[in-house]
Amino acid sequence: MQTEFIAAKQLKLKYAIYGNFYQRKITNELTVSGRNILEIIAHDIVPIMDKDITSLIPDAIMVMMNPGSSQPLESQKNTAPLDKLAIIEQNLVKTKPDTTQYQ
Repeated sequence: MQTEFIAAKQLKLKYAIYGNFYQRKITNELTVSGRNILEIIAHDIVPIMDKDITSLIPDAIMVMMNPGSSQPLESQKNTAPLDKLAIIEQNLVKTKPDTTQYQ
C-alpha cells in the first residue's frame, strides 16, 4: 500500500497549527525556550472553536523527542524560574510549523 504524498502548500490550506510555548529561567543569565504542545486543527473547526481547542478530543497523539523548529506567530509572555514544581500555563497561539509536522 502506497501513501499519498500531500505537499505542504496543500496542507496549509486545510490545517492550522497552534502551540504552547514557554521559557524557563535557569540562571539570571540563561533562559531556555520550549514547546510542550502542538495542535494541528482543520481550518473548518478553527473559526468555530477559535483558541478554545483544548476541549477537543484528538484523533491522534504524537510524542516528539526533539524540540523542533516551530515558532509562535504571536508574542509569548510565559516565563518562570525552573524548579521541581514548575507549572507550564497553557496558552495556545498560532504557530509556524516545522517540516516534521507536514509528515
